[in-house]
Amino acid sequence: ISPRDWSSDVCSSDLGDADELIAQVKAEMQRASDRMHYERAAVLRDHLESLSTSIEKQGVDTHALGDADAIGVHREGGLTEVVVLHAREGKLVSTSGFTFEHDLPQDELLGEFLAQFYSGGRPIPELILLTDEPYGRDTLVEWLRERRGGAVELRVPKHGEKARLLELAAE
Repeated sequence: ISPRDWSSDVCSSDLGDADELIAQVKAEMQRASDRMHYERAAVLRDHLESLSTSIEKQGVDTHALGDADAIGVHREGGLTEVVVLHAREGKLVSTSGFTFEHDLPQDELLGEFLAQFYSGGRPIPELILLTDEPYGRDTLVEWLRERRGGAVELRVPKHGEKARLLELAAE
């Protein structure tokens, strides 16, 4: 995925105020519609519906997470949306979203995304939750450990609170 394929953040918000987060996604959806980027507006609409439902019903307990990022991938038509939920000290503190076009298999997409996302000086948590194993997993883990200066675990949870958080990110 080349840098020119990335769109701007869907949102980057304090999750302490769910209403503010929903308002930001609605505003971004309106901007996309105003610019006649209807596919992106539709993806944002779907994300908004999932987010609203999840905030109301999901009730994910993040206390056991510590510092973690949950990276969810949603594909629709030719577009892919990647949502990163950031938990710090057991609390969901922010979310970042990206929409782009690609033709990569899921494992390559995740490997490329991780390399680009964490190369920009973003904090690297000890735990990164993923929907699938990324291509070049061992190399990525070593690179992330070097950048973080400590242990990093890539995990694909199948059940429990971590899997529920990942489902929320992928909706």
